[in-house]
Amino acid sequence: MNEILNTRFIEDLVHNIGGHSLLKDTSTNKYITANTTHVKVYGFTQPSDITGYDIWELNNLMSRMWEDNAKQVNLFDKEVCYTKKTITHPRRVWLNANGYIWMHSLRKVPVTNTVNNVVAILSIGDDLTNTLTLKELYDYYLHFYIDKKIARRKFLEHVRIIQYFHEMPTDAELRVLIARSQNHVNKIVANNLNFQLSTVQFYINQLKQKIKDFDLVLEIMRLW
Repeated sequence: MNEILNTRFIEDLVHNIGGHSLLKDTSTNKYITANTTHVKVYGFTQPSDITGYDIWELNNLMSRMWEDNAKQVNLFDKEVCYTKKTITHPRRVWLNANGYIWMHSLRKVPVTNTVNNVVAILSIGDDLTNTLTLKELYDYYLHFYIDKKIARRKFLEHVRIIQYFHEMPTDAELRVLIARSQNHVNKIVANNLNFQLSTVQFYINQLKQKIKDFDLVLEIMRLW
């Protein structure tokens, strides 16, 4: 392994790849390094902070956010070692260390030595969170959080509009707000949500009482 991993080339590659990157030693199953973008997902600040961790130790930090992610990653790595081929997963979703939705692509690339043994696995990914619609983003928060009030708060924080709320919206109000940010016509909003038009108008009136600047919030949401 040393003939491959002790060169500056591999570490330079990890730290200069755009997006997320992470390097694991297959002999110890511990992570060697990662780029700064990726370590922030776990709440770390420096690439060296992840050195020496394995997937199960990271799981101890992240299990509340990950669901069965550690098991999935372990199986992916075994597949790479067995097949000696790159594997790709175009869409994976879990929470980062701050409890916010993180959707990303994942590509795992085998690093082999001169006799074609896999000595390391290079994981590369891109943050795809901003490709989610607001409805998809909100639905993911409802999936990950048992407490739906927390789910709504985390969504508002994520979209950076929570500071405009005097009072937290209900689920129905937030769904109307999301739909209204995508369409100016209340009748279409009602049809999309399978609500009565009068119901949509009622929720909008409620929202206007809870939000400092209703029109500004809609504009911010449209920029998502």
